Amino acid sequence: MNKKFFNLIKDNKGQLSIEYLLVVLTVILILIAITLPTLEFGVNNSIDMTNILKTKSECVKIADAVNIIYSNGAGSKKTIIVDIPKDTNLNFNSKNVYFDYLLWDGGIKKIYLNCNYNDLTNIIPLHRGVNKIIIEWSIISDKIEISLV
Repeated sequence: MNKKFFNLIKDNKGQLSIEYLLVVLTVILILIAITLPTLEFGVNNSIDMTNILKTKSECVKIADAVNIIYSNGAGSKKTIIVDIPKDTNLNFNSKNVYFDYLLWDGGIKKIYLNCNYNDLTNIIPLHRGVNKIIIEWSIISDKIEISLV
């Protein structure tokens, strides 16, 4: 056989492998462009759900403390420590203790829990991290008062 013939075959294979690599690279880039936003959406939702569960468990601590103070009566006092994943407000409305949790997409998730005591009307700003809260039944005002230390 002819030497020119073998050189043409060799050159064609080289050209084919470069085109193959370019097609594979294009497909990989398209897959990355599609999966990255989806992955980001999933990760952000997972982080929000984890933080909502943490915040809800801290809200349970506060509601339980209010119920304990209410059942113990005037003069009782309890100090609790809550660890909040984001800056938020601790809200009291009638018989509810709730947090407004700001989601990554700008929405707000309200986390509610009921208390036995029905005269709560405070708003306490809590900072991310550890917060110390005092819940006491004041003898002077004859109602439960909640304050941040």
